[in-house]
Amino acid sequence: MRAERKAVVSGRRAVGYLMALAAGVLWGTSGPFTVLLLRLGLPATSITFYRLAVGGLAVGALCVAVRRSALRGGRAQIVTLGIGGGLMLGCFQAVFQQAIEAAGVPTAVALLYLYPIIVVLAADPLLGESLTLRRLGLAAMVVTGVWLTVSGAREAGARVGTEGILWGLGSSVLFAGYVMFGRYAVGRYGVMTTVLYSTLGAATVVGAAFAVASGRLMVPTSEEAWLLILGYGVGTVVGAQVLFLGALRWIEAGHAAVAASVEPVAAAVLASLLVQQRLAGAGWLGIVVVVAGVAATYLATPRGATSPADRKA
Repeated sequence: MRAERKAVVSGRRAVGYLMALAAGVLWGTSGPFTVLLLRLGLPATSITFYRLAVGGLAVGALCVAVRRSALRGGRAQIVTLGIGGGLMLGCFQAVFQQAIEAAGVPTAVALLYLYPIIVVLAADPLLGESLTLRRLGLAAMVVTGVWLTVSGAREAGARVGTEGILWGLGSSVLFAGYVMFGRYAVGRYGVMTTVLYSTLGAATVVGAAFAVASGRLMVPTSEEAWLLILGYGVGTVVGAQVLFLGALRWIEAGHAAVAASVEPVAAAVLASLLVQQRLAGAGWLGIVVVVAGVAATYLATPRGATSPADRKA
């Protein structure tokens, strides 16, 4: 019986890592999507709003089709997810778009991926995920890869100024907060409910910011722009969030954050192929270090280690 339970737990852990990895790959398309939309004349603020609005509508339609119970949230959870999750997610999306516009895809994504070490450090006091030297060392290894990627972007002539660095650091802090919030919310409200109300709340936050600032949304005028926005919203808001928050049911937040650090790999490859934002040698070395750190984190987890869901059971 004990051997069977260990096998089940190990299988769930493997699924959790695969979900976090897949989420990282989908998030890796964010930079190229943003650059292509910027080149079509849409400002970063408008891209942020449309991405969230399309994502919110898409996840709502998905809930109607396969999980109607996610729509029947109580007032407390709607407020918690819509305001708490929506505020963090909306601010993150806006700041990350600014980072891409100011510093380019490789640098913005690399700076964003300082968030795993923030999560690893914060998860000990806030979520009870034990902080060990091995876990901290592997997170530091991934961060080293991130900074090598930044160096590669700089060598390749990317814009790496103070403004871009500040936007990038801000995005890492905000996303770390959203990961911690997601770990809390998924265990109480479920994945689909968390994604739905957090995304709709984020779109509302961004829209309200426009209204307060007396800004105007630029409406896309081409079919190409609308198709890009549709793919951006469905892939990176619905797909990636469902996968990543789902992973938090089976692996700890620190491990999920490290596993999703494959995003710089996907972002750098896609940016090189699609938008001609290339990396120099140090950048590609950084990608190898990130991948090695992610793999080592998975292999270092003891077989049969209990998952967050198992501990709650």
